[in-house]
Amino acid sequence: MRLLIMAISNDIFESLDSCETSKELWAELQKQHEGGTKTLKNNRALCINEYHAFKALENESLKVMIIPHLVYDLVSFLE
Repeated sequence: MRLLIMAISNDIFESLDSCETSKELWAELQKQHEGGTKTLKNNRALCINEYHAFKALENESLKVMIIPHLVYDLVSFLE
């Protein structure tokens, strides 16, 4: 458990201070980073909707169309 605690930043550690076991600590970390069940379902629904709404323009190849989306998603993920 000490190894997990040492790898956590102070702002996250404060919310995990009440965990008594490694299992509780890991579950809380997952919840904070992935979100709760409702958040996961919403994210999945958003991804599915975005997939169905994706359309290429007549003049664009798939490569030209997809690269800006991938770059945007990557930048958003890193922020």
